[in-house]
Amino acid sequence: MPIGNDFETYWRNLQNAVTGTRKITSFDASQFEVQIAAEVLDFSPSSAMDPKMARRMTRYIHLAMAAAKEAVASSGIDFAAMSPDERDRVGVVLNTGGGGIEAIIDGTHVHDTKGPRFVSAFAVPALSGSMAGCMISMQYGLTGPVMTQVAACATSVIAFHDALRLIATGECDVVVTGGSEAPVWPMGVAALSNMTALSKRNDSPETASRPFDGTRDGFVLGEGAGVMIVESAEHALKRGATPIVEVIGGALTADAFHVSAPDPSGRGQTRAMTNAMRNAGVAPDEIDWIVAHGTATSLNDSTETKAIKAAYGSAAPSR
Repeated sequence: MPIGNDFETYWRNLQNAVTGTRKITSFDASQFEVQIAAEVLDFSPSSAMDPKMARRMTRYIHLAMAAAKEAVASSGIDFAAMSPDERDRVGVVLNTGGGGIEAIIDGTHVHDTKGPRFVSAFAVPALSGSMAGCMISMQYGLTGPVMTQVAACATSVIAFHDALRLIATGECDVVVTGGSEAPVWPMGVAALSNMTALSKRNDSPETASRPFDGTRDGFVLGEGAGVMIVESAEHALKRGATPIVEVIGGALTADAFHVSAPDPSGRGQTRAMTNAMRNAGVAPDEIDWIVAHGTATSLNDSTETKAIKAAYGSAAPSR
């Protein structure tokens, strides 16, 4: 993550309100309206995967492999010690919004300047949104289902929902799940800037992201990966694991409204929350914490506020 390349550092910095937003370093953004982002710094892909393969893959895959390595170590599961039948019941759900888009940009540049013979044979695997999950599967010999969904900002949340489904249906005992994103590249920054989605507080990056604030002017583009091991309660308790959290329900909905703007009624967001509570068997006043989308854009924050109030009623102000 931009505030830590391992969990301990990340958590300590999160508790201490350390920001990862700063001037962009991965390319020259001096002529861009938006010159700030939350980048992962001091990260070596070879720390997470074979150096030769790392050179052939893209950054979102590097970050996913690093996060998966830490998750597996933290879980205490030794996949190598499992039988083939046991590994058949271990799945991977690793989602991404953009995948390895830089492989397209770099490959197009090589094609145009040097010719088709010089385009990397690994360009297509490197850009594929499903490749991070496949690489994790191969790294640990996991032969259960490997799934990827692409759903913009909701992508990683959906990964946990799908992991829960795989376990609830009995298809898997364990799922390596999460998301990875590396979108800080010129075209992406330019496009989102032109969409007026990004904060332009270049002179004050540490205060640029201010969701639900009256002076908000957009979100900060960032990169990073988060992976967790989700397993059935029976499997976790049988191996003597100490679970960190229990996943008890979820829901998916759609606005069917616009390519980027939320439905101003907030109906889709409200249904997602109320359906999730119904699926989990909990009431609004039993919810302690809401992780909001909070894009710091005028349309989303107002709509999301409306949806939260509709879903939680009198319990909303204290959540």
